[in-house]
Amino acid sequence: MAALGASGAEAPASLSLDNFKIPLWYEDFNVRGGFGYKDNVLLSSVNPQGSAFATEGGDVLFYRLPSGGLQFSGFASFDNVDYIQKSTGVSDEQTAIAMAQASKDLGEGWRMGLGANYTLQHQVFDVSVTETNQYTNTEVLGNSVAGRWFVRKDIKPYWVDAELSLMREWLAAPLDSFLQTGPRLTIGRSLDHGSDLTLNYQWLWLGFDTREQVTAAGVAEPGTSLRFQSQLAELVWHQVLDEKSHWHSMTRLGLGLNQDNGSGYYDFWQYRLAEQLKYKAKNWEFSAVGRVDYYDFTVQTVSATDPALRQKTVFSASLRVDKQLGKSWKVFATYAYDRSLSNLTTDRYQVDTTSVGVEYRF
Repeated sequence: MAALGASGAEAPASLSLDNFKIPLWYEDFNVRGGFGYKDNVLLSSVNPQGSAFATEGGDVLFYRLPSGGLQFSGFASFDNVDYIQKSTGVSDEQTAIAMAQASKDLGEGWRMGLGANYTLQHQVFDVSVTETNQYTNTEVLGNSVAGRWFVRKDIKPYWVDAELSLMREWLAAPLDSFLQTGPRLTIGRSLDHGSDLTLNYQWLWLGFDTREQVTAAGVAEPGTSLRFQSQLAELVWHQVLDEKSHWHSMTRLGLGLNQDNGSGYYDFWQYRLAEQLKYKAKNWEFSAVGRVDYYDFTVQTVSATDPALRQKTVFSASLRVDKQLGKSWKVFATYAYDRSLSNLTTDRYQVDTTSVGVEYRF
């Protein structure tokens, strides 16, 4: 274009600058469906019941290209699982999430923003860590709304991110709704070839609507209100393993502490180790995830007749393979394994879930 201008010639219409404009907004839509089998729908420690299932879902992603230092993005996803074998007691499960975030570049490496999330959860879930032995694995139905404010400072190759969040969760009986809030601080460092290392610390306060404190034996204390304070420190190492950025790994090490405002029945230490390996090429994508969470209770015992302190270890692993078929179609296959080991019998279960499906992108 510079050469044409210097010679006095005019650019042809086909090379008009209007033809090179990039849309300010970007949208991406996809829908998916498939089928699979889960061999322990209720996460039962005895007599597990399995069922085949059909799945349907979809995602929408949109964002605004940075302009004037302002960025905006949004994402929504929904998945439904229909179980064929209704005798398990659970006919279907749903999960949905919607999130939006806006941020503003303030100059000199400073950025500030706001985010909002909505979550729907209707599925069988392991709630044994923060419940009494009365409820271990149960069908959870809940909605939550969360907001967060954050500020970030880049001091290359380092950055610091501080945020404050507030979440309200509404849960159907027998679980109790709650309010949760607290700050989070993250310190990160950029490494070679797109890798990075982060250390974050989060403190949370959680207050239940009507749930009462319990004694060290797990007996409710009328007229009291249950509150939790939890802390979590986590080190995350993301590593790009090859020059073409096909292979990525992510390692997480975490240490958490939960404390209640009563007898300490819900007090525990949590130790976490997780590893993820991803491969992505033109038409193939592969991911493998493994995670171990160990819970060490400091007051709660196994039972009234067994004075040993309760311990619980949860193992989870998953594999996923995606194959792109042309521009819009993709097929996928997944496998997930979950196992809970504990010195409390009702804490123990094992689940294997497999599925295959197809996805279409608009």
